[in-house]
Amino acid sequence: MKQTIGILGGGLAGLSLAYFLNKDKYQLTVLEKEEECAGLLKTFQFEGFYFDIGGHILFSKNQSVLNFLLKMLGENKVKRYRNNCIYYHGRYIKYPFENGLSQLRKSETFACLYHYLVNKIKTKKPPQNFGEFLYYYFGWAITEKYLWPYNQKIWNINPSQMSVRWAKERLPQPPTIDVVKSALGIKTEGYTHQLYFYYPKVGGIQALAKTLQREVEASGVKILTNFPVKEVVKREKYQVSDGQKQLEFDQLIIALPIHNFFKAWDQAPPGVLASLTKLRYNSLIIVMLGIQRDKLTDKFAVYFPDKSLLFHRICFNKYLSDSMCPLGMSSVQAEITVNPGDGIYELSDEEISQKVIDGLAREGIINKNEVISTKVERSEYAYMVPKLDHEENKKVVYDYLKSQNLLTCGRFAEFEYLNMDAVVEHAQKLAQELNATNVSFLK
Repeated sequence: MKQTIGILGGGLAGLSLAYFLNKDKYQLTVLEKEEECAGLLKTFQFEGFYFDIGGHILFSKNQSVLNFLLKMLGENKVKRYRNNCIYYHGRYIKYPFENGLSQLRKSETFACLYHYLVNKIKTKKPPQNFGEFLYYYFGWAITEKYLWPYNQKIWNINPSQMSVRWAKERLPQPPTIDVVKSALGIKTEGYTHQLYFYYPKVGGIQALAKTLQREVEASGVKILTNFPVKEVVKREKYQVSDGQKQLEFDQLIIALPIHNFFKAWDQAPPGVLASLTKLRYNSLIIVMLGIQRDKLTDKFAVYFPDKSLLFHRICFNKYLSDSMCPLGMSSVQAEITVNPGDGIYELSDEEISQKVIDGLAREGIINKNEVISTKVERSEYAYMVPKLDHEENKKVVYDYLKSQNLLTCGRFAEFEYLNMDAVVEHAQKLAQELNATNVSFLK
């Protein structure tokens, strides 16, 4: 008899798991609280414009994972060169910053190169936090001019209060020869694994989720939408309820935000819940603007370290595909990291959108009179924040989950900063482990 698995959450992690798990061995059900599966792959549509939750693009160092993602898109894909920039004192600087040093004022180029090279020969103690990591590997000038202010904006926390472990995995240190070439004006490229990326030709990033959902359902997996997980109890089996209907499973896999899971699971001891509350995450406000201009820019994403501007990044979605905008129009998507109590979170949608429009117009990026559509969306879960005590608190929470034989997969289920390709990779690995096991789940 097949063992039953309930996958809590129908985002990329939950759908990927359902795709990779052995249907001959398991009877699978995906439970999704929204009307359609997507999670962070949600695409918003209004007045002919398409916007995603953040600037999602498809790339990977793992060719197998990339092949899987592209297979899901089939013919519905385009390939693009990563034309990203940093907006620094009125200038567009090549991304990443250390690869565009010659575009700075000469005095700033000198300072960045000088401090970077001097820093390379200094005797230094290994960095103990993310802030120290930035100075340790990039030197004073690059850190002060861009890395520190930008990271403080996107994380909404002082970098010195963040762990160093994640940075070593996420921020590769640039080769010295590339930094020197950059300062001299010789073209170099950083983050080469994402120099070219893919994106759906039509439908926004949610086209990926829709295709994956169709594949999963066609394989016999049951997907229940409009099923918010409100109560989870472990007895002889796991019992999951949406407040009206109750389902039973031999095994659960959590593919929704772990904080939301514990709202439904009331069996955790106080110490676990205390550690859970210390696992911090940021929310995101997305301001979406429809622009009455055909050719707004030749760029995709632009990063803003300037503290006087609310947003840390804007994306020009027409760069991804012409289908993202009505004929003859363009769009701008601004991203703002927020937390309750920071003063921005509490602003109304109208106040936030006006501040974004004013900021973009002040910098000459748009003309106010060209804004013909405005929409604001708020995403509670956007970035997990690896604070200094992140690993300690995470261990308490996940050791407890392990003791209950509860499995996790996905950015906010695992509480790790995972890109889309890493989410798929983790789902594939977990599925392979479960497909190979011969033991019953509950102990």
